[in-house]
Amino acid sequence: MQKILIFLIIAISLFSCNENTKNLKIRENTDIEAFSSISSLQALQNALDDDPDNVEILYKLALWHYHKKEYSKTENYLQKAIIIEPNWKLYLLEAQSKYKSKQFAQSQKSWKEAYRLEPQALPILLFGLQSSIDLKDSILASKLISKTINIYPNNPQVYYWQGRWATTQNDTTEAFSHFTKALSFNPDLVEVYLHISGLYNYHEKSEKAILWAKKGLYLKPKYDSLLLEIAIAYQNLKEIDSAQKYYFKAYQLNNTFYKASYQLGIQAWKAGKYQEALTLFENTYRYKTDLPKINYYIGNCHEFLDKKNLAIDFYKKAIQQEPDNIISRQSLASLQQKIELIRLQRVQDSLFRVQQETERKILEEQQKQNIPN
Repeated sequence: MQKILIFLIIAISLFSCNENTKNLKIRENTDIEAFSSISSLQALQNALDDDPDNVEILYKLALWHYHKKEYSKTENYLQKAIIIEPNWKLYLLEAQSKYKSKQFAQSQKSWKEAYRLEPQALPILLFGLQSSIDLKDSILASKLISKTINIYPNNPQVYYWQGRWATTQNDTTEAFSHFTKALSFNPDLVEVYLHISGLYNYHEKSEKAILWAKKGLYLKPKYDSLLLEIAIAYQNLKEIDSAQKYYFKAYQLNNTFYKASYQLGIQAWKAGKYQEALTLFENTYRYKTDLPKINYYIGNCHEFLDKKNLAIDFYKKAIQQEPDNIISRQSLASLQQKIELIRLQRVQDSLFRVQQETERKILEEQQKQNIPN
């Protein structure tokens, strides 16, 4: 058992100490990526049974569960380790785990502890940059950018985050400058290609957006976000078949892409494939309820699938969403009129059946009494 544990720790340490940023993820603690390829949960648990206060083992177990997106278990192991012997790696992983589970205030608290213990560690500075930019903390982001670039002037990830920061400030020129500088240090940073493509899409330079996204796909062929950028670019170019092809690829890899399911749903709806369209629109609605006409499309699919009450509900939502939308109002009025006509027809049919039954009974009674007609 001790041999297994020693092997795990040595191997992870070798991966962690590798200064070559070529294979490092931009958004993660570098230990996490290395750990996943050689981890053995059972070996670590057995090692912990032998030595329950070993901080290194607790940290590796936390890493294992973090990689599996089991954030509650991650934090349980980290808390045990922090009580025994706190260090910056424990606090950093705790910050990352809480960030993933959207506990942003608690994540920031853990990050500050890591930063207090090791204010020049690159993983701490990079995660601080990520979270401050994502959460729009401009003061902290500006401070960390200046500090990080001074300490690590040749690190491509630093320039990547500078580019991200410039993007949030709507400074496109600066963003391009930092992104291209990041690639000059390391041309294999796929995230950079994604954001350059996104910038070109934002400025409606669709051909360049496609070009840069395809450069990224050369490095990572199944990168869902790059496929989505290409789809959006083709959509802007009105090349619908190509757009649908890439929307479908992106959606297959990641069904949380509501833009993809929305556009695929529209095409299915236009083709009269209402059940398929409804499934796609409902997926869109799960993640984004305020897209233009989404309530109308769902209502219309329900109407064609003969689910009239659901159709009425969504037509009403569509009118609330877009009060001036004439199509939604007309569809609601038309469907309500159809329902009323059906109701009146049923009443008429019912009265006719009652009349027939009454006449039948009268006729039977007459026949019994031999009363001539």
